[in-house]
Amino acid sequence: MNRAAMNPEQNPVQTKGAISIRNVTKIYDPEGVNVMAVDDCTLEIQPGEVCMVVGPSGCGKTTLLNAIAGFHSVTMGEIYLDGELLCGPSKPKADQGADRVVVFQNGALFPWKTLTDNVAYGPYVQGKLGKAESRQKARHMLAEAGLGDFLEKFPGEVSSGMARRAEIVRALINDPKVLLLDEPYRAMDELTKSIMHEALLEMYDRTRVTLFFITHDLEEAIFLGDRVVVMTTRPCKTKKILNVTIPRPRDYRVLSSDAFRQLVDETNEAVHEEALKAFEAGEREMA
Repeated sequence: MNRAAMNPEQNPVQTKGAISIRNVTKIYDPEGVNVMAVDDCTLEIQPGEVCMVVGPSGCGKTTLLNAIAGFHSVTMGEIYLDGELLCGPSKPKADQGADRVVVFQNGALFPWKTLTDNVAYGPYVQGKLGKAESRQKARHMLAEAGLGDFLEKFPGEVSSGMARRAEIVRALINDPKVLLLDEPYRAMDELTKSIMHEALLEMYDRTRVTLFFITHDLEEAIFLGDRVVVMTTRPCKTKKILNVTIPRPRDYRVLSSDAFRQLVDETNEAVHEEALKAFEAGEREMA
């Protein structure tokens, strides 16, 4: 598909998937080692936004994602989805649900199922669609994602990039409000990663699902994102938010533009400051 030729007016306008993170704090083992992972973090994410989150390793980004997903509780503060409370003082841990789907660093496809059956699994077991309808929808969405020739292949028979693309299709078939991605392309080479970026943006153009995407790759963050949120070293809180004003649809010609390089430099400066703090804190702990 030629994304540059797509008509932006044909793209859906998203009205769901607004995330409101309000003064969230997360302390692990408050009666023991008392590790504060997130401290008074506040962030508003608009429906259909691609929010890229960067920061030093171990700063608490994944802890925040897990709180949104319902994997971890919060110690203080509140998280809302479309105005409805996910977690807060009266409910420390959010319920897990199909409205928030997570794509992890490591693949999670069932190796004994074909790509079609992997993607069809969710709506079928949830009772949303019958088996034939689930498979039909899965085949259609996989074909849209460029996997039409691999529908009956098993995950071990396709490349890592194809398997990861199928995993994202599997997340999207349930029509979630939010897609939570934790460094999904971290282990990929640059060429494969660039192909995956294009595939993800094509899927985003069709769905306009809200993306909360954690990455260490600053160019990835700027190329994909509407905003880039730089987090502090642990405990995690918002340090700086950069608006990416580069028009959509985007292709790799923007990587050499002055606007793109300026955003990379500005983001790198903010992340580097926090990385130095994390390094110095580590040295002090070892001393």
